[in-house]
Amino acid sequence: MHHFDHPRRSMLGFLVPAFRRASLAGLKAAATLLLFALPAPAVCHVVTPAGAGLRDGSTWDNAFAGLPATLVRGDVYYIATGNYTGGYRFNTPESGTTVITIKKATPTDHCTETGWVASFGVGQAVWDISNGGTFQFTDNGYWVFDGQYRSGLKNGHGFKINWGTKGLGTSNTLYAVNVVGCASGPPCTPQLRNITVRYLEIAGGGVNGTTDDSFAISSVSRNAAGTQATVVTSSNARYIADNQPTVVGSLIAVSGVADASFNTTSARVIATSDQTHFTYANVGTANATSSGGTVTGGLGGLFEFDFRYTGTLDGLTLEYSYVHDSSDTPLQNDGRPSNTTIQYNVFARNTSSGNHHSEGFADQHSNHAGSIDPNGRTNVRYNIFEDIEGTGVIVSVGTGPTNRMEVYGNVFMWHQGNPYRRSGIGNGIIATTSNSVANNWLVYNNSFINTGDSAGGASSTIFSTANRAGGAGFTAYNNLCYFPTGKNCGYSMQASEMVHDWTMCITIGMCTSEITIQTGSSNPFVDWVNENYHLLAATQAGNTLSAPYNTDPDGNTRGADGVWDRGAFEFGASAPIISSVTLNPASVVGGNASTGTVTISSAAPSGGSVVTLSSNNTGVATVPASVTVPQGQTTATFTGTTTAVSSITLVTITATLGGSATATLTDNPPGLAALIGGTINLAGTVVIQ
Repeated sequence: MHHFDHPRRSMLGFLVPAFRRASLAGLKAAATLLLFALPAPAVCHVVTPAGAGLRDGSTWDNAFAGLPATLVRGDVYYIATGNYTGGYRFNTPESGTTVITIKKATPTDHCTETGWVASFGVGQAVWDISNGGTFQFTDNGYWVFDGQYRSGLKNGHGFKINWGTKGLGTSNTLYAVNVVGCASGPPCTPQLRNITVRYLEIAGGGVNGTTDDSFAISSVSRNAAGTQATVVTSSNARYIADNQPTVVGSLIAVSGVADASFNTTSARVIATSDQTHFTYANVGTANATSSGGTVTGGLGGLFEFDFRYTGTLDGLTLEYSYVHDSSDTPLQNDGRPSNTTIQYNVFARNTSSGNHHSEGFADQHSNHAGSIDPNGRTNVRYNIFEDIEGTGVIVSVGTGPTNRMEVYGNVFMWHQGNPYRRSGIGNGIIATTSNSVANNWLVYNNSFINTGDSAGGASSTIFSTANRAGGAGFTAYNNLCYFPTGKNCGYSMQASEMVHDWTMCITIGMCTSEITIQTGSSNPFVDWVNENYHLLAATQAGNTLSAPYNTDPDGNTRGADGVWDRGAFEFGASAPIISSVTLNPASVVGGNASTGTVTISSAAPSGGSVVTLSSNNTGVATVPASVTVPQGQTTATFTGTTTAVSSITLVTITATLGGSATATLTDNPPGLAALIGGTINLAGTVVIQ
């Protein structure tokens, strides 16, 4: 009989036969030998915008000034909050499958306490990539680029890339992130594997930013009704790819005009006749004219691809990120990847025109004979696509083939009233194009909400394979369309290459023909106008599917209540409640901080779960008013601060979410420092029986 975990057999217990009675010095030597037998831990380094001290990255008061030119495999690089410039080429040679990790520093995860400043761990690390700077993964794989957190779906991401002036004066295609493997397929080199990017915001140069292109105003005039003004710029060096920039709807700011009545901090372009004339709403004296000043906003041309990947690569993941206001295409695949995962992101607002078509996600080739894994999949799940115009939102473009595209648990929506003045969708929300070959696409449990609003085109076609050069195997189940403007809801195909059923169609327009379709006319969502896409009530039962399609974006199991709901979110899943709150350390000397962790009962839903915090003695210990558990997560951390006390004081910290949990924080006077955080030196002999 074999016995394991004998109470006298710790790791040091194996040394007992060598000596029954050992001195502390002997034990120390033996422990040292054991430590040498363990693998070396990863080394961490720290980075600030300007650097400090020796600039060797060893401590925060000796931080690197930006990422160093050479990185070390297996190491972790922590990035402080602040403004950085330029791109970076991640090109450290591979060493087996050893990863290099770039992480945003946080209050609880920042490598070293030496020289640490609290402000390094809150807010964003922002890279300005003006004039074409790019984050390039073009030489090798095994990278993790991790912003670590976000405050909400569309704010507070740890990392941010900002286009700035977006390559002012260039005519080149621009990328914020560019992942490039070799072009011809295996056995070419380099073949890239396992690259993960998460918690990254990419702010493009499109319709909703006023910090991008800036042009001098040569003249400005108001119309005869006194309701609109037109600025004329002296030039537009960002006019690149089109006969006329598609900037109607772009957010602009006008400042410094001699007649201040023309100035505005926020307006949208109503019309444009060429690349230098921009009309916006402005009330004032009719037929007034002036000059001088600047107009700032997304007024440039196209060919901006925010997250682009191509070539021979496998295992690329983009998650928990926010890509918005592209002046072209937010997500572009130009190559032959396999096993790509796009999940838990928000893609908002792109730019397209009649002369230059763009999409939300353009996929040219994937998961085919020229890929690392010919049987791979492209997983597009649990994302939100907002106000996308052009050919479609997810589109097979080029010749293909684009194989095994799996689209499930996503929300596709336009905001009510089309506030960004998007122009519509040409082929379908999910679609193929006339030159492309596509095979085995699955479209399951997605919600399509007000796509196209009142704009024309095919913006109410859920899935279209009508335009394609070849391919087969298209399936669409359990989707929900809600078109309050009365658009028709349906699918489009060449012949009978698509199977679709269990659609929930809510519109006063026409619905597709299906055996088990559910129809209606009332809003099925809690508050879609304010971006809450959860269901008000259960739907009729949809088609029960196997894993991984049986989980919704909040992590709830579909059909657990007996009804597999249609659309992205499962109805009736119990809301998470507080499970526990813990403190580390739970005992501190007054004036020091403690890190709290809240744990909730299930994954936080879209937008996160807000846990309320309180202290029963704020004169001794304080905590934030609340902490948000990010979507899909079950824990979040916060910092509690204490004040000096003259005697031991106990403080109760309470966390509340559908119930409450408590933890006790002990605040100690300075005289107990040695017992709390100091070192106790012992000498003598230990006897091991």
